[in-house]
Amino acid sequence: MKHLKQWGPKILTVAAVLALVFMLGRAAWMFLNYNRIMIGFPYNVDYGEGPILDQVMRLSRFETIYPEIISRMPYIIGNYPPMYQLVQVPFAWLFGPAFWYGRVINLVSLLATAYFIGASLHSITKDTVAAVAGGAMLLVMPYILKWSGFVRVDSLALGFSWAALYCIIRKPDDRKALILTAAFLTAAIFTRQSYGLAAPFAAFIWLLSHKPRKRAFELAMWTVIFSIAFFTLIYLLSGGGFFFNIVTANVNPFFWGTVMNYWREIREHMGYLVASSILFALGGVWLKQKAWWVAAPYLLAATLSGITIGKDGSNVNYLYELAAALAFMAGAVLALPGPAWKGTKWVGQRWWLKAVLVILLALQVNAIYPWARDHHSRWELERVANEKEDIARMVELARSAQNPVLADEFMGLVVLGGKPLVFQPFEYKQLAIASVWDQRNFIDDIFDKKFDYIFLFDPPTWDSEGARWTQLQLDAIQGNYREIERLANTRILVPRDPIDFGS
Repeated sequence: MKHLKQWGPKILTVAAVLALVFMLGRAAWMFLNYNRIMIGFPYNVDYGEGPILDQVMRLSRFETIYPEIISRMPYIIGNYPPMYQLVQVPFAWLFGPAFWYGRVINLVSLLATAYFIGASLHSITKDTVAAVAGGAMLLVMPYILKWSGFVRVDSLALGFSWAALYCIIRKPDDRKALILTAAFLTAAIFTRQSYGLAAPFAAFIWLLSHKPRKRAFELAMWTVIFSIAFFTLIYLLSGGGFFFNIVTANVNPFFWGTVMNYWREIREHMGYLVASSILFALGGVWLKQKAWWVAAPYLLAATLSGITIGKDGSNVNYLYELAAALAFMAGAVLALPGPAWKGTKWVGQRWWLKAVLVILLALQVNAIYPWARDHHSRWELERVANEKEDIARMVELARSAQNPVLADEFMGLVVLGGKPLVFQPFEYKQLAIASVWDQRNFIDDIFDKKFDYIFLFDPPTWDSEGARWTQLQLDAIQGNYREIERLANTRILVPRDPIDFGS
């Protein structure tokens, strides 16, 4: 009986931890395998990858990606600051247009983010189990999984923001760390502008919890100085186009129904994470949990940022910071009873609470796994597996064209074919709806048949054309172009002959 009392808690705690490690390892393996497949796929999978690659190639030729004039071709928009694109420019010089290096940058960024989350938790709590679990939870998140394989700005922005938080969490009293934190925060903001909320707010509140509190305001000052300097530089280099592209051209209609649908999805599939995070946010400060000073403000701000997913055209990348917040919260909650071990010494006075929290988290990870596998990676993997030959054919068509090529879903193939983009349909539809852009010149270009090919995505379950093109544009295309074949659910259109009155 004595040995049972001595070893029973240790055995049960170790068993719970091993179950959690297995669940986390299985999810991490799915994440890594998904990214391996996506990195090896040479074509774009997501609509937004095409404009990003086009911007990388334009920057590699020292061209602007923030046009001042949008009344004539090319009708392009740079919705995001240039940091992610600039990081890819050296690769573009070496390898030409390709998606693999953007995806590798994503993978490195997210693995670094997972490390920074875990290392930040360990710096605060000294709890190895909580730190490993919190960091690994980032790779469990289905929104992170899905978006990690796309050449989009969000993964690098998240990496910069958590590098900033790690610096200031680890050394809140160090002036060099404060300036480095401001630099990383600025890098995150100029990767994606929405990252000017959650991480800066969490870093500010964390410093307010330490004396002297003026350091929080020093961090804010340095971040503002760096940001103003970087903004002014890009604004001048772009001739003023930078502000129009990332602010004026980024105002889309907002739908609260979209927000509520995602909230319902998160609540149903991540109930434990949501409930435990809310309870920790409400009570952690009274329990004197140091992690609260990062976890609670970051969760609050990430939630506010996540609400912008209601914008028309938004996707799960708007929930990136919320996913990171829930991962950090998972580790913070797991650290509540204190570490079970310090070095090799058992100190698990609250071992039963530790074991219960570990088991609950393991069950949550197990519940998330099939949801992530079946709903947040299957479609992308099916495209990679089933449409490669069709997509390769579209690249060859784009490469053979003597004149510009229009596309929507597969804009990236135009860039791979050696052509610059001349039109971004969804972005300019929003500008037309907002009466910011007059589409008559573009419609005249369609009537003049200035495009050798038009690739119109036409899946059976979604009205892609209606979502991305105005009706006037579609009418002009219908009257002046004809379909010659279908590839990867995409209608391949060419100009009608002058006497071609067929359908």
